[in-house]
Amino acid sequence: MTTNELQSEIKKLIKKIGWSLPKLSDVIYTAMHDEFEYDEDEALKFREKIKKQLSRKSTTPEILENYLHIISQDRKVERHEIIIPVYIKSKYLDSEMVEKMRSISRGITKSLVDKNDL
Repeated sequence: MTTNELQSEIKKLIKKIGWSLPKLSDVIYTAMHDEFEYDEDEALKFREKIKKQLSRKSTTPEILENYLHIISQDRKVERHEIIIPVYIKSKYLDSEMVEKMRSISRGITKSLVDKNDL
């Protein structure tokens, strides 16, 4: 997925589970740091960092994929029975086939989202 798609996916997901940006930031910060290392000032700086990463085009997809992975591990996501799409690279498919598969996946995801919005 592209940076823009991942940013959009994260925003939709936190909206669906009822999280605010500060809540998202706290969950990710806590997951990325030892529970005994929680620093309020660093957590606030991290909140601003996440806010920027969810809007900048220069954010790498790997960072956002890591955030999605962390979010998917939360119990609230499990309770909502939300499925988070994950792309696993295959050495058997050429780039043209990968792009066609992405296009199909986007279409399926869009139709599911549209169906759930009814």
